Amino acid sequence: FAFLPTSCMSGVHAGVLLCIMWLVHWEGYGDWVQGWFIGRGMEMGRQDWFTGRGMEMGRQDWFTGRGMEMGRQGWFIGRGMEMGRQGWFIGRGMEMGRQGWFIGRGMEMGRQGWFIERGMDIGRQGWFIGRGMEMGRQGWFIRRGIEMGRQGWFIGRGMEMGRQDWFIGRGMEMGRQGWFIRRGIEMGRQGWFIGRGMEMGRQDWFIGRGMEMGTLTLALCLK
Repeated sequence: FAFLPTSCMSGVHAGVLLCIMWLVHWEGYGDWVQGWFIGRGMEMGRQDWFTGRGMEMGRQDWFTGRGMEMGRQGWFIGRGMEMGRQGWFIGRGMEMGRQGWFIGRGMEMGRQGWFIERGMDIGRQGWFIGRGMEMGRQGWFIRRGIEMGRQGWFIGRGMEMGRQDWFIGRGMEMGRQGWFIRRGIEMGRQGWFIGRGMEMGRQDWFIGRGMEMGTLTLALCLK
């Protein structure tokens, strides 16, 4: 993993973290839900609380947090779309085990993902996403990724063109969803601790550590 920044945790640090995690579990907290540290953050007046609780107060990320609590990462992203947000059909698709279908159905309702659904209809998940981009839509790089047999790659390439998804896409390319989310925060984005947590195999740990470290997340985001 020569591409990883030097800030990645060493094996010694990882061993220490595993010991801490074991002690926490031994103390009877092993059943803590995955999103707990997100929620605890705002109780301490910090930035990440709204990732978990924010949607209750009208913010974008609540369903992400709730989804983690329920162990189904995409579901509450999906539920968000029922409230007019971008991820609903993604979530619904996951519920049905067909990742793109409801993205596509969304486009039938005038939303961004119609060509994904059309792609499913013809057995090629991303093709019509790609066609959409030829018509000036967001999904072109998704199609290109499908043609190359790599679902997230051209989503990632989109970020090179100033889009939100680059680090997610690049992470999928490497087979590790959160890595480039972490890289994103090194460039001033929100997901650093999420990414670091995924490197350690526990998505929420570094979110929690971010709270304990006070304003570090805010400082990174303002960098």
